[in-house]
Amino acid sequence: MRVRAQMEEETASKISRLWGSLAGMRVSIGLRYSAARITGQLIYASPTPPYILVIRREPENKITVVNWAQVAILDVLDEAHVRI
Repeated sequence: MRVRAQMEEETASKISRLWGSLAGMRVSIGLRYSAARITGQLIYASPTPPYILVIRREPENKITVVNWAQVAILDVLDEAHVRI
């Protein structure tokens, strides 16, 4: 059980670093069960429950909050270098 807890902690840490690296990047998100796509700047992505993404949409400049369960595809439109 101790090994599992350590693995979960390491995974959460890597996810947090990943989202930290992508913050401020332009992204495009495809939603499940919909042809809709949301394009904008990734402001925040939660590494812990509730798993949400906060995006500033282009060109309307409106804030959109999306639950991870709704996300089918996440494309990073800017060049990103991530070390995890």
